[in-house]
Amino acid sequence: MTNKIQFKEIDGLTFYKRKYKNEWVISGIDICSYLGYKNPYDQAKQIYKKFKENFSKTSFLIPLSNYKYRGQITPPKNSFNIQEIRCYNRRGLWFFVSKCNAPRANKLIEGLFEKFDSLIEFLQNTKNKEWIDAREKGKGFRINATDGIQVLEEYATDNGSANAAKYYVNITKMVYKELFGWDKVPKKARDLLTNEQLTWLSLIEAKIMPWIDQCIETKMDYHDIYKKVKDEIHKRVPLMKEISSNSITIG
Repeated sequence: MTNKIQFKEIDGLTFYKRKYKNEWVISGIDICSYLGYKNPYDQAKQIYKKFKENFSKTSFLIPLSNYKYRGQITPPKNSFNIQEIRCYNRRGLWFFVSKCNAPRANKLIEGLFEKFDSLIEFLQNTKNKEWIDAREKGKGFRINATDGIQVLEEYATDNGSANAAKYYVNITKMVYKELFGWDKVPKKARDLLTNEQLTWLSLIEAKIMPWIDQCIETKMDYHDIYKKVKDEIHKRVPLMKEISSNSITIG
């Protein structure tokens, strides 16, 4: 699967969304750069090293390849041997800046929090409509996918399967595992997904019935039909995520 993660920009500062979590973070390097440090990488490293225990639940790592610094995705200076960048959520940001003593820090810290809050406000205002639209559109695709799986169950039963009824659960679990890495599908799983993740789910579910219908038309063995569906999902998920939008800029 692709390693890309979502990021959004506000006035030149980049925020990253933690994978599978509805939480946004900002890198310590960007914080120190914004506050005017001449060597933001070194300063961010020192603060984390000194107060590491305080950041155990408020700081997180993102792959270096995802890091966007001053408008470009590029490794920061002095990063020759690192693979990940340390980022902080809003609580971690508060503690982090309290340990900064840059000359301009006191004047800029308030603005930094305003940008973080602007991001949250923007996301809240746009998420509801986008999420509801994606959720509603997904219902039809889910019905079609369910109908397709039911056809496979009937076909398998007619051809001697004693366990055809398991296809519904198995294919559903397979889809969520490939898309989101979930070993177990939680209750009301769709309510836990972002609008983008709901779109990914719809794109896969829209294909399940056509895949099954085509296989049945060729009188394929039902075991092979299940494998075909699994292979098609596995093949499409990385490409689908690769072309998915990763960034928007807040004006």
